[in-house]
Amino acid sequence: MKISSDAQEIIDAIDGLSFPKSRFDEPIVDPYDEEDDIEMNIISALDRVVTRSRKSGLRKTFWYKLTKEFAFLCQELDMTPKEVLIIGVLSEVGKVMTWENLGNFLGLSRLKAMSLKEEIMILRNKKWVRYLINQSVGENMVGFRLSAGVMTALQNNRKFIPEKLDGLSEQAFVDRLSIFFKKDGANSHIPLEDKVEWLNELCEVNKQLPLCETYFSLNEESSRKLLLLAINDYTIYTGTPSEGLIESDIEDWFEDEFELGDIKEELAEGKQELFRLGLLEFGTDDGLADTNRWKLTLKAREDLLGAYKPRIRRRDLIRMRSDRDLRSHVDIIEKKLFYNAAEREQIERISRLISKDGLENVKARLSESGLRCGISCLLYGAPGTGKTETVLQLAKRTGRDIFQVNIAGLRDKFVGESEKNIKMVFERYKKLCQGCEQIPILLFNEADAIFGCRFENLRSSVEKMDNAIQNIILQEMETFEGILIATTNLTDNLDSAFDRRFLFKVEFTNPGVEARTKIWHSMLPEIDEEECATLAKEFNLSGGQIENVARKYKIEYVATGVYPDKDKVKSFCKEEYLNRRNTHRRVGF
Repeated sequence: MKISSDAQEIIDAIDGLSFPKSRFDEPIVDPYDEEDDIEMNIISALDRVVTRSRKSGLRKTFWYKLTKEFAFLCQELDMTPKEVLIIGVLSEVGKVMTWENLGNFLGLSRLKAMSLKEEIMILRNKKWVRYLINQSVGENMVGFRLSAGVMTALQNNRKFIPEKLDGLSEQAFVDRLSIFFKKDGANSHIPLEDKVEWLNELCEVNKQLPLCETYFSLNEESSRKLLLLAINDYTIYTGTPSEGLIESDIEDWFEDEFELGDIKEELAEGKQELFRLGLLEFGTDDGLADTNRWKLTLKAREDLLGAYKPRIRRRDLIRMRSDRDLRSHVDIIEKKLFYNAAEREQIERISRLISKDGLENVKARLSESGLRCGISCLLYGAPGTGKTETVLQLAKRTGRDIFQVNIAGLRDKFVGESEKNIKMVFERYKKLCQGCEQIPILLFNEADAIFGCRFENLRSSVEKMDNAIQNIILQEMETFEGILIATTNLTDNLDSAFDRRFLFKVEFTNPGVEARTKIWHSMLPEIDEEECATLAKEFNLSGGQIENVARKYKIEYVATGVYPDKDKVKSFCKEEYLNRRNTHRRVGF
């Protein structure tokens, strides 16, 4: 273990700590042997500090027992003992802490814990700690946690070095901004205020750039967010038909539902601050203004990004836009599915039809005959019978990506917005088809809510909205030229107009004994075929239910180290039935 010759300075620092010796200063139970000579590193030293600090009250004996550890850590991390302690506790807890949390951990009162505020602020200035203000009911609550990247550095036994953000050129600034937004989806767990704080800091330390100067000249925080989002959109999608922000691009950046609604309305009407300043304008669709898409103006690009040169090639732009909206067939895990004979025949027919060569031939024949060229399929049946997985495997087999509709996100509390949302779904799909080598699959999964019967005697605004949405879908399907697949558990209330527009309708029933045997054997190869056949005959389970049993089987093995016996497996099967007792099938689509 390497210890600095200045260890006496650490002891002196400990002597000078502001925590007075307690009258309860009895020896602390030490979980480590004093003779422990295991080589020390950052993680092991922090572990000792944290273990002994818990409920210690930070008495003098706590500090003196850890002289070696503090000497090592203060040298390695370039910190004081108190700063080391805070980093160790935050590393152990792994989440935002309040003063009360910190006090409870260390065995201090909330006020005594707040005496560490100076160290917290120093660590914040060093960018090791994020200092947060969270809005709670009726009060402001101060919290703090480790900055992103600190734990990674500590785990690799090295000091955390914050990224350098200042003094960037215009090119480097915009490239750094693009990297941030690219990683944003993977960092969805990071609070929004942290992301905004990072953006503010990036712009604050680069005020020499016209872009950052303009950023801080804006009156509204919402305008600042939108400006940076529009710049990121420009750097990635410039020159493509899809250039411009859409609603889904901005939704995650506004937590207040009413604020988001007001901003959408201002953007759609061209009244938002960035429009008034000539920095934002509507996108275009076949030469016409698209009020649901917003992009940087020529003035903004010249004034704010005059020295910036996009680095991405045009063919990459199309791929990136596709990556953004589609689930790639490459990422789908290939699975072997087992069907009853009738289902298997229909699925094979659809697979051949939507293959690359098959679809081109069929569309050409239909077009020659003056018939609709689109392929629409309805997969319906009991839950757990493989409808959704079938769509995924069709995509995998035919090399087609999937554009899945967020049905829950279609409905909006503002009048007319739901109708706009469903129109936008089909518009975005059409544009994706233009930029993809192979036409993707448009998937309405669990489509019960929007493919039902239309209301005849309208009694509420909700019923009017539902009818309007269904009418739009019906109109779009009439001229649809792609591949649309909808899945649902129920078809009892399916509107006859939808029934006519689906070219293929495949009913998924519970697998027969033969199919169930194959499913059992594929999911639990540990069980011999004879036992699989016995389970298939005894329990009429769907594929999804068999998968549940298989998962419980694996979990039981992980928990106990022993594979469940036959009786245990049968009890798992019976539990699947228990969930369905005394329940009634829901009426309607």
